[in-house]
Amino acid sequence: MGNQASQDRGASVTEVRFDPRLEALFDKLAQTESGQDPCITEDGFRELFGTPLPGFATVMFNAIAPNPGSGPVEGATKFTSSKEGSVGRHAFLVGAQETLNLTGLSSQIKYYHDVFFEREGVTEEGVRSMVHTAYTLCLASIHLDAEALKGDISILDSLSRSIMKTCGEQTEQKLNVVIQTHYVHLFSGLHTWVQNTLLQAQTGPNEELVAAVQERYADSMIDLPMAWVLSCILPIRYTQNRAELAAHSKLPKWLQWSQLYSSRQHGQSMNRFEHHVFSYKGPTILLISCTGGFTFCIAVDTEWKESTAAWGGMDCMILQLTPEVWVLEEGEGMMFVNHHARTVKNGIFFGRNFDNPLLRLQNGLDSLETTEGELAIASVEVWGCGDEGALKEQQLWRDWEHRQAERTQKVKRPGREDWQDNPDKFLLDMAGVETSRPQERPGM
Repeated sequence: MGNQASQDRGASVTEVRFDPRLEALFDKLAQTESGQDPCITEDGFRELFGTPLPGFATVMFNAIAPNPGSGPVEGATKFTSSKEGSVGRHAFLVGAQETLNLTGLSSQIKYYHDVFFEREGVTEEGVRSMVHTAYTLCLASIHLDAEALKGDISILDSLSRSIMKTCGEQTEQKLNVVIQTHYVHLFSGLHTWVQNTLLQAQTGPNEELVAAVQERYADSMIDLPMAWVLSCILPIRYTQNRAELAAHSKLPKWLQWSQLYSSRQHGQSMNRFEHHVFSYKGPTILLISCTGGFTFCIAVDTEWKESTAAWGGMDCMILQLTPEVWVLEEGEGMMFVNHHARTVKNGIFFGRNFDNPLLRLQNGLDSLETTEGELAIASVEVWGCGDEGALKEQQLWRDWEHRQAERTQKVKRPGREDWQDNPDKFLLDMAGVETSRPQERPGM
């Protein structure tokens, strides 16, 4: 990537306006030796990009420096370094500014695909390194420490294997196309960290935020690695706040999901599920952990409801998260919920073919039917992915329902002492309906 970019820089660099913070950064990192222009060596890149992943500094040096260590490039000598294995002022400014200007997801995916794989090609270990790097630097970009938060990082390896299998099954597609199709936000956090680092705006972990995330995911199925994998796959209505809310938030939306239901905490039954999940007017994710190491996620883009017809919008998704990460199906009309009507099947169905659904959750929430057979359920959770207002609105609705139930219980029903004078008794007597118990009849 750096090689090709360097060949195109000679004609366009005079038109580029450089961010003054990049100028200041070059002055900070540059070394000056007698008889040579100032330049940044790979050691300078390690100082800049080496925390928390030292190896990423070399990756970025190769990306930004045009042909490091290979001498001048014909037709672009003005922008190459006078010292072998280093990058001069113009070359650094052009390369860094190009990186800052990557605003679209497609351009970011293409850029970082080349950053990781242009020199060595796509390998299984390379893809694994890419995924782990993207995860760690995404957390760093929001001031979280991956080491402190831990979590089950095996899902990152699951994602790596799935990416490689997808490339293998679709050999005509390049890796960057696979990422754009299935994992479009894979590099979003990494790119934010690179931007902040180049602009000298990146700060270290925030202990308060680390503690808040630890508390949110304590004793739950979901942890930080799983949440990040979901943020790479799910549509933005689940993972990103509206602009006016994001400006005041210290954490991305995918780290602010609210647990609505947990079978371990609230009880494993459809009644408890409905009580805690229904009336939440926002997108949700349903997590189902089964025996045999299988975990499924159903992303629901609208309010849950019981209906004899299929429902769900275009942003609904059915995912397998472990032992491998796969998008099983996506799109509208994939949800069907019934546990009262006797004329149709009972349960929760996922998929477009309800005669043979991808997944079926039994009313007892104790087993999950799949196309491969039935699995025993270990745990079920539902997380609300809406704004804070959705949770507050649900609580208001549940408070109203509680008041209505109390009011119904307090309604005075006619007792024996009132029945003799009750107008309903008078009408029934006129119609010839016997209204007195044997022991209450006259003469008995």
